[in-house]
Amino acid sequence: MKKSITIILSGIFLAVGIIIYVTNLPYIVFTTKQPKIEINEEFDPYSIIQKVRKESMDDIIIDDHELNCQQLGTYTVRYSLLDKTYEIKVTVEDTIAPVFDVVSCETDAQIPVDPYDMVTNIQDATKTVVSFKEDYCFDQEKDLEVILVVCDEAGNCTEKTSFVHILPKDEIAPLIMGEENITLYVGSNFDPMNGMSVTDNQDPSVKLTILSNQVNLNQPGTYQVIYQASDRSHNTASFTKTVKVIKKENNKIVYLTFDDGPSYNTPKVLKILDQYHVKATFFVTGQSTAYRDAILQAYQAGHTIGLHTYSHNYSDVYASVNAYFQDLEKISQVVESITGYKSKYIRFPGGSSNTVSKKYSQGIMSVLSKEVCDRGYQYFDWNISSSDASGSKTPVSQIISSSCVSYTNEIMILFHDTYGKDTTVEALPSIIEYYLDRGYTFKGSDESTSGFHHGINN
Repeated sequence: MKKSITIILSGIFLAVGIIIYVTNLPYIVFTTKQPKIEINEEFDPYSIIQKVRKESMDDIIIDDHELNCQQLGTYTVRYSLLDKTYEIKVTVEDTIAPVFDVVSCETDAQIPVDPYDMVTNIQDATKTVVSFKEDYCFDQEKDLEVILVVCDEAGNCTEKTSFVHILPKDEIAPLIMGEENITLYVGSNFDPMNGMSVTDNQDPSVKLTILSNQVNLNQPGTYQVIYQASDRSHNTASFTKTVKVIKKENNKIVYLTFDDGPSYNTPKVLKILDQYHVKATFFVTGQSTAYRDAILQAYQAGHTIGLHTYSHNYSDVYASVNAYFQDLEKISQVVESITGYKSKYIRFPGGSSNTVSKKYSQGIMSVLSKEVCDRGYQYFDWNISSSDASGSKTPVSQIISSSCVSYTNEIMILFHDTYGKDTTVEALPSIIEYYLDRGYTFKGSDESTSGFHHGINN
């Protein structure tokens, strides 16, 4: 009897247990309750559901508003079905190490290197930090092998090797070059960086900055522009340009201009100009390499260096617009390499009114006369010719009589400074004296000078 009762009770308890177990079975069965996804990947909330009891998959309510697949972290995603809610912890992780390129670099002894300057093209899903693997010493001249490390927010790191070329300790300040004194008329245009340049013995990236620009082009006066340049070793140089702003009155001015140099005659011309304390403009070519020192001599004496042509070969220069500017850039680079000054003053071979260019490119002067101005240049013709272009032995008397024609207050005279122009040198003192006696002053061409433009004939 007792045994029967025991069996019955056991059956009852088993049935009750089964009922309770079945009643408490989850409505949703998951393959995992702690899924992991790679950052920036999409998470499909249904992908971890193995099966659903009582209801269908469509009856599940999913709340994943907290999940941010673009940010590392662990987020809660809630699944609700009937009266039950299940919380799943989704981890957004980054398991991929950064990819990047390295470059070598150069520095001066005792100047530290920023590892960021040696790393390019970093690719990673999260923010990265760049560092050196070791605490390298940059105090001595040598080629130093370094290991660069890029780590992301998840702690994934990649290492690469590069080299730092360490130069000797630099104690030399940059060299700033440019005109120290210029004169402008009221209302002129003034670019304080034009004609200014800076170089350094070791730092190729030294920059020139303007510390102070006091110039008021609407008010006559004497002003200063102060420039500064510091190299990577913190050597600092300064430069002061004095700008005199004057009213443009009815002054009588002569612009002596010399084409086709430099030549063996250039030092002779410079000596005469110095004797009379007058300034001139030299529109130079690239042909006489033996006399290029004269370009620097003229520049340092305060004369204007203009660009004429590199080759002075009309068939090459006027072959096309591109050909002209290629030639112009070539002579521009020559002048800049000698003086440190980037000239923007030009004279077309034959002048803007030349017709010989028609033989090589119809209508080219109509294009060039506008295009050079659009590119920031200023071109000059002349209103008096000395006639020394007529031959290598033009008589001195002819050059003087052709040049001494004071019919206007502003005069630009065309001379030539090349081989065989000895009579031009001989005539120059008489021409200067003629204009000085009549109250003229002499200037080099600058931003305030009118162009004395001819009519375009091609």
